[in-house]
Amino acid sequence: MEPRIQYAQTKDGVSMAFCAMGEGPALVRMPEVPWSHIQLEWQLPEVRRSSRNVEG
Repeated sequence: MEPRIQYAQTKDGVSMAFCAMGEGPALVRMPEVPWSHIQLEWQLPEVRRSSRNVEG
């Protein structure tokens, strides 16, 4: 299942992308670098595998 990417904007105008998958308690994953691209990361097999492992 591909994540549905959504966007939020802070009061000072900064946009942030996020996605939610599965059920259960929330788990926040932060990128290892100071920038990230959710859609491109999802194309990496390692990211897909780790996301499926977390989902259960």
